[in-house]
Amino acid sequence: MSTTTSERGKETGEANGRSRLAAILVCFAAMGWLIGRSYSESVFHQVLLVVLGTAVGFAGIFLYTRVLFIFNASVQQQHGSSAIKQTVLTGFIMLIPFTILATAAEIWLVWNAVIAFVSAGIMLSGVAVSAELVKLGKQGWRSTAVPAFAAGLFAMFWISIVSLVQLILRS
Repeated sequence: MSTTTSERGKETGEANGRSRLAAILVCFAAMGWLIGRSYSESVFHQVLLVVLGTAVGFAGIFLYTRVLFIFNASVQQQHGSSAIKQTVLTGFIMLIPFTILATAAEIWLVWNAVIAFVSAGIMLSGVAVSAELVKLGKQGWRSTAVPAFAAGLFAMFWISIVSLVQLILRS
């Protein structure tokens, strides 16, 4: 059987979404590793923070997407069920340059500023998600303030969990 153009487009969109999600999760894993290596030489601690950074990043993306589903139901009705997911994944791809900068700062400049890069990256990603929602025709506080505020909560969530584990590992 041959597939229609819309089916191929949907499959391509899903594949792009999976690759974006993988890139985003690699960013969270890298940030976890950078934090782990700056506080402990133990490979176990570093691996633990990689896994934790990835898991908390995934949970944060999931919860962030759910919040946008709640506040932007009209986008889902108008553009389909995957529109908000794709918007979030497109916006959060902005973590890549922050991960590169954090890596350069940590390794070459010996700065201990990974958490600052994580929070800035997540906040900028929230702004990018807002821009993507506006592109879909959704205007108003639900498409601008909610993604930015939710990104702030996401940043605090990620930083709090990773920092708590750091404290536990130090003791």
